[in-house]
Amino acid sequence: ARATLETFGLTKVAGTLVRRLSGGERKRLACGTELLGDAGARFALVDEPTSGLDAASALAATRALARLARVEKTRDTDSNTADEAALCMGVCATLHQPSGALFAECVDTVLVLGANGATTYFGPARDAVAAATRTLGRAPAPLSSGPEVLLEAAT
Repeated sequence: ARATLETFGLTKVAGTLVRRLSGGERKRLACGTELLGDAGARFALVDEPTSGLDAASALAATRALARLARVEKTRDTDSNTADEAALCMGVCATLHQPSGALFAECVDTVLVLGANGATTYFGPARDAVAAATRTLGRAPAPLSSGPEVLLEAAT
């Protein structure tokens, strides 16, 4: 349980009543509670974990999910505790219009669907904007974030 609190950034509010938590803390608590309920889970499908959250809370919630996906997969690694390794799992999340910071920091692989549901891009997040730029056939608008470029190319 302690590793779950740490992963989801909830150690500071561990003794707080749920009604006193912020929206972002509640969303992270809900994700952590689900994972504790199924301790053997190795994959999490998360539908819009940032919905209804401000940018800072959305980033915190997504960082927690990214930590789950990025924990080393072996208990032998010095940098991870056994509890952290036990939490390691694949994470698939739908993120509707994430911020550029969230996209850059927390997303490893991207699946972009076009208006008709067809895949317009599937691959590493680091290559997604370049692929979208090629699809557009021109440079993106100045100051466009990665997700904005992907959205423009998909529509």
